[in-house]
Amino acid sequence: MNDFSPRLGQIVITLLNQENPVSVKFLADIIGVSKRTVQRELEYLPSTLKKYNLSFHSKAGTGVWIEGENSDRKNLLSILSEDDSLDVSNRDERRKRLILELLKEREPQKLFYYADILTVSEATVSSDIDSISPWFKKFGISVIRKQGYGVYLDGSEKAYRAAMSSFIDENITSDTIISDSVYDVRNDAIMNMVSSKDSNNIYSLLDKDIIKRVISCIMSLNNSHIANLTDTSYTGLILHTTIAINRIMQNEIIEPDNRLKEKLENDKDYILAMAIASSLESEFDIKIPDIEISYICLHIKGSKSQIIDSSEFNESSVSDVHDLTSLVYDMIEIFDHEASYLLQQDDDFIRGLISHMQPTIVRLSNGLSIKNPLLEQIRKDYSEIYKKCEHVSSFLENKLGYKVPEEETGFLAVHFGAALSRIEDTGISKRRVKIGVVCSSGIGLSMLMKTRLEKEFKHSSDIFTYGKSDLNKKVFDDMDFFVSAINLDESNKYDVIYVGPLITDKNIQEISNKIKQYEVSPKKNDTESDFIKYLDFMHRITYNIKYLLERFSISEIPSDISFGDYTNILRDFILNDDESFDIVLSDILKRESLSSQVFSDLGFAIFHTRTAGVKNISFHVCIPDNHMTFTDEYFKNIRCIATMLIPQDKYANENSKILGIISELIVENKSFLDALSSNNKEKCSDIISFAMKQFISDVKI
Repeated sequence: MNDFSPRLGQIVITLLNQENPVSVKFLADIIGVSKRTVQRELEYLPSTLKKYNLSFHSKAGTGVWIEGENSDRKNLLSILSEDDSLDVSNRDERRKRLILELLKEREPQKLFYYADILTVSEATVSSDIDSISPWFKKFGISVIRKQGYGVYLDGSEKAYRAAMSSFIDENITSDTIISDSVYDVRNDAIMNMVSSKDSNNIYSLLDKDIIKRVISCIMSLNNSHIANLTDTSYTGLILHTTIAINRIMQNEIIEPDNRLKEKLENDKDYILAMAIASSLESEFDIKIPDIEISYICLHIKGSKSQIIDSSEFNESSVSDVHDLTSLVYDMIEIFDHEASYLLQQDDDFIRGLISHMQPTIVRLSNGLSIKNPLLEQIRKDYSEIYKKCEHVSSFLENKLGYKVPEEETGFLAVHFGAALSRIEDTGISKRRVKIGVVCSSGIGLSMLMKTRLEKEFKHSSDIFTYGKSDLNKKVFDDMDFFVSAINLDESNKYDVIYVGPLITDKNIQEISNKIKQYEVSPKKNDTESDFIKYLDFMHRITYNIKYLLERFSISEIPSDISFGDYTNILRDFILNDDESFDIVLSDILKRESLSSQVFSDLGFAIFHTRTAGVKNISFHVCIPDNHMTFTDEYFKNIRCIATMLIPQDKYANENSKILGIISELIVENKSFLDALSSNNKEKCSDIISFAMKQFISDVKI
């Protein structure tokens, strides 16, 4: 019915079923939205109820309620109850809501807790839990029920994040109470982030009240583009807008630039930026200058949506993203060489920094200024991070040819500080690495080598010198890896880097990379269970290789196929019935949006991703039916398209090694690429088998 939106209808049904006034918080908990959302909906209620001979009342300290004759109350209740769109007992929506509530609750809760939220019986909740358990299982999460204790989820923090991310992808655009609850989760995450006590959390400098009001303004627009932003981009929009409001309220006005406005004012994103500005002006009673609206527009344009239109994948845009990704990785190396390995594993940080750099480069290239109200506090409270970012800014000046103002350096410090804070939150710790330095005698040359290595790595490694005669099984087992100036017979069993008498800068880089790998891995141990672990490892490896070889296939598809059509046919070629195509597709698109995996100059595309949508590794190849190259612009000059999927589980690194071998074959072995392109499956299988045999014989655990 047109008088009531689905959410307002639910509020009215709840009020009509109450004999006494209730609080706004009570309504928010029942409906599953924020108090602010309920208050916004209630503004429309007095005028709407008049035609039904009812009236709405609100009193501070008492609550809210509906007054009227019982017959009129029953009449409206009957009308609303017949409206399917308002049916809270709708099974699919109810189960989605239950999934969300379980993800939000980290502590065990009794069945009646969820029964009260969903307004159903405990038996219905129990049945719904049975139905949604397989959804959680895809992410390695179990739904545990214990008598007298309650219901709770059991899984790793990484699994929780993967499940929540997937749930948001699936439901953020749905016009239901679920969408609002997802927004609540996103906004709670933002508030938790700025409230973090971590030493590197620069976001804690932001005014929390302003953030809450900015969130309220942006949510009030009910804009689909904002709804479809990735978590990283949505967070960035909220925080950058908060900084802009802080800037304006402190009268730190940016110098106007009419050129930028002229370039952007006909852009569809500029219209959205003006709508955001209008909402903010009303909320904060301020005037937002055109230059700030332009900057909001630039931030929106630099953001990434969760829903990716395949028609947007063209050579220029992918090339731009690729260049930006390369630039960001270089920036991370400059910021902190030792921390770069961990920072580069943080996809949220990478995406956020890419999104930040797009409008930043526009500002720099056009000589546009920007004020950073947090700059002095950042310099004072986070001086070490800021100094490192000064080196990053110097690198950008040399790389891009533009002057980087100190205000921009401050914004970079915000991003890097947040990433370091996340590393602290996830509990990733680095241990000292044990390196054995070997020469013929263990003195002389090895001591010179040790001195050079200690100069470079004394803060991260313990370095020991050995002569060849000193080496035995205990020494080999005790060290993480060796740096040797002489040939070691045992080098096929242990990790050895060979160097010349004088260690070169190239050697230092290789050793540094090796240290990064070991410092985040468990220490070696000599327990008797190692052999059992080795057997388990070999069993998994051989099983997965056998599984891959048995299911490897090559398919001919239309030579003019587009990227979007290609992703749609993956369901038939790769996925089993019980595997989630939507999750796989989302992960492929996210990976491709970060950096294209189409290599036109090499003649192939390799779409590879870790995903919770599959249970086993898979490798499938598609070739054009014209037996030449694909003709669509996206796949221009491509002879074959390989898709590699890795289950997102605790064995993902092992499976990555297996598929990494195949990737290397495609890149390095022309005979293998020719065999793939000519649909010679038998020859391809032989080449893969030979490579896997070599891998198994060389494998170390």
